[in-house]
Amino acid sequence: MARGLSSLPNETLSLILGHFCLHCSRGRNYDSSDGHFRHPCPQDGEQDQDPDEPAWYSQEYRSTLYSMCLVSKRFQPVAQSVLHHEFIPGYGDAWRSKKFSWDGRLPSFVRTLAARPDLAAVVKRIYIHSYLLQAATEKEAESVPEMVGMLLALVPNLKRLSFVVEEGDAEIPTKALSPGATSSALRSRPRMQLDALDICDRSLDVGDGHHTSKVLEAMANVSTFATLNLHMFGSIQQLARHKATLKSLHLDFRLFGLPGTYYQDIAPDARPLSKTLRDFTVLRDVYISASLLYNHHGRATYTDSDSTLLTALLPPTTTSLHLNADLDERALQGLARALLALANASGPLEQFASLRRVRCDKIQAANGLSGYPIAEAFAASGVDFGYESWPSGEPTLRWQDQPPTVWLDDDEANNVPLPDDDDDLWWF
Repeated sequence: MARGLSSLPNETLSLILGHFCLHCSRGRNYDSSDGHFRHPCPQDGEQDQDPDEPAWYSQEYRSTLYSMCLVSKRFQPVAQSVLHHEFIPGYGDAWRSKKFSWDGRLPSFVRTLAARPDLAAVVKRIYIHSYLLQAATEKEAESVPEMVGMLLALVPNLKRLSFVVEEGDAEIPTKALSPGATSSALRSRPRMQLDALDICDRSLDVGDGHHTSKVLEAMANVSTFATLNLHMFGSIQQLARHKATLKSLHLDFRLFGLPGTYYQDIAPDARPLSKTLRDFTVLRDVYISASLLYNHHGRATYTDSDSTLLTALLPPTTTSLHLNADLDERALQGLARALLALANASGPLEQFASLRRVRCDKIQAANGLSGYPIAEAFAASGVDFGYESWPSGEPTLRWQDQPPTVWLDDDEANNVPLPDDDDDLWWF
């Protein structure tokens, strides 16, 4: 069989090996806003990561590619190229494996890309998990921000960047991206043109100093991005810095099961959305938690009238709106009035002439909105209205979870002999 494979052209080999690459296969919710920290879907035949078993990501997607690199010189360049499409250790819930070693992965990957520009050129996605930073910080604390900055400087074709931000290492991404602290290589490279930036922020700061706000401020200096996916707690004071380029905005502020904490109790000036999105000139797709729009009295947060809540918030360029709605009865009544007003402002020659699709939370909102002619009003304006459900992705770092205290070697996890430390495949 190996002889048959060796006769295939590189393009065909890449297609075959792409089945063992998440970037190529697009499995495990790869294109979703929260696939990098969402638990597996049982209905898709996926199982939760067993902490006492090897990481599923290494087993299913990395080991085969790594082995192909070692089989022969014929397969090595093709397999190496596919192997480097992504650097996403701990993807999904694979981080839960206690047999997965984080130690040395970040510096090893950076060294590989620095020595192999051809491999750096094929990197399309990077996911920086808190455990990755913690493992690097234990040995190289002072150089971790510089290391992250160097990593981003080395990948000219990066399309998606994902962060999980946790207390203790939350400042590292900001320092890595800030002009005064990051690597000279990142400062001197052309601005990154990302398709998407993902941030899952588990810190509890809520003011101007919120970590996500700092990351967004720093990102404005080094990158543009068309899609922003935020899963967080707190405010976003720097969102407007990206209003000229942002085309898709996903704001999931469901609290991931934090007991006794409600956004309605946050002071108005510290709320996640402190300003309208009206001046986001190219914004088309909006997903938002409706709990941001109402206070605990069921009254609209950003306007004095329910009828202007959505029309005052959204830009006229909006083509789709998705609302997850964990609201009480009074707030749902207000949301119904806001949706009716939006329907009346939609359609040809109206304020929201570009609006084509509106979806509300099937589980939380369908019953509360059923008594209103919302679907009929949108249909009269040529807008498709309906209900959907969106899993509340459990965050990678839950409050009861603690980082592993023992770093086990990957040869135990994968039953594959590890190369020497200086080998450019060690990080896999």
